[in-house]
Amino acid sequence: MLGKRRWGKSDLVEHTPPLSADPFGTGWLFKIAPSNWEAEKTTLMTAEEYFPVMEEKIVRGMKK
Repeated sequence: MLGKRRWGKSDLVEHTPPLSADPFGTGWLFKIAPSNWEAEKTTLMTAEEYFPVMEEKIVRGMKK
């Protein structure tokens, strides 16, 4: 996905607890504005769809 960074939070560099405690609330690092959202949103996966992809990568990595 391509886009531009719209907002960033530099205060989390010095004060990291929100990253773990509230990653989807106060712990966000940056927000992006996709350059072609309508076309690219169809390529995104849900967590349920992505899990087998990552599982396979882990299995392949363990065989090396």
